[in-house]
Amino acid sequence: MSIPDDLVVLDGMVADQLAHAAPYEGIHSKLLIDASTPRKQDAADFSLDGIEDVSQSRWIRPSMLVVTTEIEGGPPESENTNQINEEGAANQRNKISQLMNSIWQLDNSKNLRWLFITDDHVDLESEDAMRVLLWQLFCRFEVSRDFHYSDDQSRVCWDATAPIPSMNGPKPVRRWPAVCIHDPDVQKKVDEWYDEEVRNWV
Repeated sequence: MSIPDDLVVLDGMVADQLAHAAPYEGIHSKLLIDASTPRKQDAADFSLDGIEDVSQSRWIRPSMLVVTTEIEGGPPESENTNQINEEGAANQRNKISQLMNSIWQLDNSKNLRWLFITDDHVDLESEDAMRVLLWQLFCRFEVSRDFHYSDDQSRVCWDATAPIPSMNGPKPVRRWPAVCIHDPDVQKKVDEWYDEEVRNWV
């Protein structure tokens, strides 16, 4: 695929009521990605040594990198966040921008096409890291607010840090809910059912 030719942003689309990352209730932007055309390129090859504020990093494809960072004042996972925090939200935007540009300015980083930034609540070396990342990258992310192109539009950055409620940024950030924690007994039953039923499908 080619960036930006194979990326299409649709604004003003209908959002699910549970899409808390949407800037307005019931309305958000959608991202269409045409990945049908293979792209041949060398793998990105560079070190993040010396880049401040990177807690962890992990390559998930030769041109896709995930980094985690600490967001001061970010919403706690176990509590609903209703309070507007303009200073915290501005600091969050600035930190993401600085981190993104610092990585893009590294030597040999031109083949890094996709940069994902998320909170350091996730351990990128853990067994369930990919599952947690998948949730973070899609549930915390609003296309019109959190999707960034490099200056030459050849690379993109996906900000999946938990959004801090704000009304003064480029797009509003509404209240942010706590993560739903399943009852351990229910989770165990679901896991057992999955092992018995779903794994037989593949």
